[in-house]
Amino acid sequence: MNMRSYFEGAGCRCRALPRLERPPKALPNGIARTLRLLAAPARFEILLVLAAGPHVVSDVVGHVGRSQTLVSHHLASLELGGLVGSVRRGRRVEYHLTRRGRRAAQAIFAV
Repeated sequence: MNMRSYFEGAGCRCRALPRLERPPKALPNGIARTLRLLAAPARFEILLVLAAGPHVVSDVVGHVGRSQTLVSHHLASLELGGLVGSVRRGRRVEYHLTRRGRRAAQAIFAV
């Protein structure tokens, strides 16, 4: 199905749309989920800190100026959302951006 027939099926009579394939339904859902995750200013700041490279929680706390509890909570949410990954190094946990997280950061910096 192309975009034109998609909009015509919805009652739209627009003829100016190019003939493009309709994006898979998962694409807009994934983008919306990522934007919801980054809607919290603290998560957005954490993503920007991790874009510079892997950090442990205490370093992230120093960069964003928020409590360790709050930073840990937001890191867990970002990890659950697939934007952040973690690696245990002894007693510390180092957080880094996943491929999806790097793409989100690149999209933000491109704007």
